[in-house]
Amino acid sequence: VADPEGEYIVANVLHPDLRRRFDIVMSERCLINLSNWEDQQTAIRNMSAMTRAGGHVLLCENTADGLNRLNAVRASVHLPPIAMRWHNRYMLERDLDDFLVRSFRRVTKRNIGSFYMLCSKVLYPLMAGVTGEEVRYDHPLNVAASIMDVAIAGFSPNHIYVCEVESDIGEVQ
Repeated sequence: VADPEGEYIVANVLHPDLRRRFDIVMSERCLINLSNWEDQQTAIRNMSAMTRAGGHVLLCENTADGLNRLNAVRASVHLPPIAMRWHNRYMLERDLDDFLVRSFRRVTKRNIGSFYMLCSKVLYPLMAGVTGEEVRYDHPLNVAASIMDVAIAGFSPNHIYVCEVESDIGEVQ
């Protein structure tokens, strides 16, 4: 929940021009728009360097592995794969997880939206194909799936990482 008294700043993760540290630094689908893994790592290091010791870097990003698992389910019911958009570079979970574990004191990871993705990207398109209905993303099934918090994981490219910063020693690159 956003703190109405909080201060919110937008910065370039590759070249932040900030001379102070924050309790929380957050990226929401920012890293996936950087063109390569080296820039993504630089951005994460910079976010860590902008965070106070004991503070947190929050990442809400997509992984190629989650998209591949979703596409495997789609393929099993003869639906075409969902392509990664041309301007995105989804990270590999193994690379991202390993990098974060080496870079932070503590990392918590949660795959989010799997139930929604299974309903909206597999079940509903499959049903629409059977009935001849045009796929609409405001369909009641999608709306219902978006508000349900069902404990199914692994079938969404979306992940939240909560990364605790150990010390104030990092420098912006």
